[in-house]
Amino acid sequence: IYVKKYPNVKVNKLALDFDRGSYVYEIEGYDDSNKYKLKIEPVDGKILKEEQNQRDDDTGEITVENVDKILELMDKALKDAGNNYKVDEWELKFENGQSIFEIEVVDVNDHDIEYKYNVNTMELIEKD
Repeated sequence: IYVKKYPNVKVNKLALDFDRGSYVYEIEGYDDSNKYKLKIEPVDGKILKEEQNQRDDDTGEITVENVDKILELMDKALKDAGNNYKVDEWELKFENGQSIFEIEVVDVNDHDIEYKYNVNTMELIEKD
């Protein structure tokens, strides 16, 4: 949906967030002059919010290869956390020269664990 709307934009953030009682996809990207942000309803693909602003210092790009690693990194975090945990939120972004995947998992008692991975190496950077 995002790429169809902005075909020549480099994506630098893709996230699944819990916002106002429901999940939404949040996608951010940029071109030479502007930055673009969409919030999309995950089930039907409806655009919930759209922003366009003048570009600042955004650099870097999330690639299709990065997106293809999301499921594997989710599985890695869930395996480490244990059977009682499920995915709450996640974010794939380009930060400090590298592609980063952050995921938060929660259990039925609302205990959460946050993981941060380097997408290119698939290595855990931080666990909190």
